[in-house]
Amino acid sequence: MLTIDLEKLPSYRIGERRGMEQGAHEKAQAIAKELLNAGIPPTQVVMFTQLSLAEIEGLKKGQMDA
Repeated sequence: MLTIDLEKLPSYRIGERRGMEQGAHEKAQAIAKELLNAGIPPTQVVMFTQLSLAEIEGLKKGQMDA
């Protein structure tokens, strides 16, 4: 019977890395939303989360629309 160690496949590693990056980005967005809710200015949120100011402004606008 053929067995394949998926973790050794390059495509598996690429997918795993992308998933981790996406998870980290989503966590940064969640933190940014909390900081904005706490009244922290967007320019400071950028420093804490490493997200772009445009993305922070988009999150802020999205919260105002909700």
